[in-house]
Amino acid sequence: VERKWGRIVNIATGAAKYPAAMRVLSGPPRAALVNYTVAVAKQVAKHGVTINNILPGMHHTDGIRGMFDGQAEANGTSYDEEVAKFVKQVRIPVGRFGDAEDMGMFVAMFCSDMAGYATGQSLVVDGGMGNSIF
Repeated sequence: VERKWGRIVNIATGAAKYPAAMRVLSGPPRAALVNYTVAVAKQVAKHGVTINNILPGMHHTDGIRGMFDGQAEANGTSYDEEVAKFVKQVRIPVGRFGDAEDMGMFVAMFCSDMAGYATGQSLVVDGGMGNSIF
């Protein structure tokens, strides 16, 4: 606020918008973060500060790797086979999990001058799983 310019991007979860049983412990608190973000964004926008959220779906992370490695070990398969099975089961339209680059490009965009008129927004980055018109 003092500098009259700033960018904050929260990484929450798609479960903040699309509740899911598998995210029952992480979805509700991150939904609260999204709500808080919108309230604060409205207060600091006049100072050139924007605050937005990225709501990721399934991305390759250490936590996801641990979960799917455990399933792979139990099933006698590989991480990649378990991921492919999950992608097919939940019907991720792009046919894969996201990666750091998929997230990083949107974070970079929100942090740029190009996004100076976007604040208090939540962008779902989930490969098309949770499409909605709003």
